[in-house]
Amino acid sequence: MKKLLWGAVEDAAQKARQNWEQGSNGQATTPASAPQQPGKQYLRLPMESARKLRWFDKGDTTAIVKTHLREKREMAETLGALKKIIIRSGMTEAEIDAEVVAMLEDTETARESDEGVNAVLLAAAQAELESLQALTARMAEERTAMQDRLARAEAGGAAAKSKDSWNANFSLEEEDEGGAA
Repeated sequence: MKKLLWGAVEDAAQKARQNWEQGSNGQATTPASAPQQPGKQYLRLPMESARKLRWFDKGDTTAIVKTHLREKREMAETLGALKKIIIRSGMTEAEIDAEVVAMLEDTETARESDEGVNAVLLAAAQAELESLQALTARMAEERTAMQDRLARAEAGGAAAKSKDSWNANFSLEEEDEGGAA
């Protein structure tokens, strides 16, 4: 696939080079910005085309395309063989084609039905998701409020503890003074 793709790019580059060198009036033209290095060839192409070429150049994509084309060829060969077997069994090609059309219509009806069910399920899932997101937000707010109350309670508990220890110290001093008098 890679060789085929690059072969097509090289052919297109050669044609573009010839058209560019001949110009529109048949005379040779060379733009001032063209690099003049012997042995190197350049091709101007849009960035989008360069991105596509780069994408097609990846090895894993090439393997996927090769596998897809092989599977597609095998499927066409299998369908052809099955059609021959059916014709040998007594059905005409017109009958086979009519049967295939009927089956494809049934398949399309089933697909439309499935799409309808899928749309309903998707709407229900989206509603449930929104409900869960609202619940999550509400629980986060409650957690923050509880953390604030806990922090205030801890701060209040520490203040009460220090007040109690101050009161205890003060009452001990009074007892010492009262007992001495």
